[in-house]
Amino acid sequence: MWKRLQKKLTIKPTYGTPVRKPRDSQLDRFEAEYEFKLPKSYREFVKLFGAGILDGYFRIYSPAHGGTVETLDLVAEWESMRENLDWLANETFPESSPLLSRAVPFSGTINGDIIVWDPAEKTNSRSHEYTIYIIPRDIGEEITKVADTFREYIEDCCLGDKLAQLFDYSNWDSIWEFVPFGRDRPEPS
Repeated sequence: MWKRLQKKLTIKPTYGTPVRKPRDSQLDRFEAEYEFKLPKSYREFVKLFGAGILDGYFRIYSPAHGGTVETLDLVAEWESMRENLDWLANETFPESSPLLSRAVPFSGTINGDIIVWDPAEKTNSRSHEYTIYIIPRDIGEEITKVADTFREYIEDCCLGDKLAQLFDYSNWDSIWEFVPFGRDRPEPS
């Protein structure tokens, strides 16, 4: 599924030492620890691409060996975002408190928007796909459903113009590139 996309994207050089792409065992461990089944399309994507920045704007998180927020590690992001999501549920979006309490962050924008799966809204039980929402950084904007699957998120939001249409970004232009994330120093073996 993602091999065709890989051929269309410009893969930029990694800054620092590349973060390892997750193996099935790491993805399985994440699922067991957090009691959350990752979408099949997401698993395939991160095994091929790893964590990085897509289209110069979207951060894609991935479970990584010894990861940190700085390396776009999904575990570190989940832990970090949990406090933010709880605060947003209480202070900014009380009407969306149930969604925010169960939301699973897996992506974000360079502007600080949080992209989450809603585990209560399965769109495909067999491949574990979930509805995807964008939680805006800017107060006054609303939490908005942006996709029904991870594949739709990548193709229509990250590389398409769906977000440009939803949020009236008149000068949106996709650049079709992926920058894998790395570390400034080598990670321990």
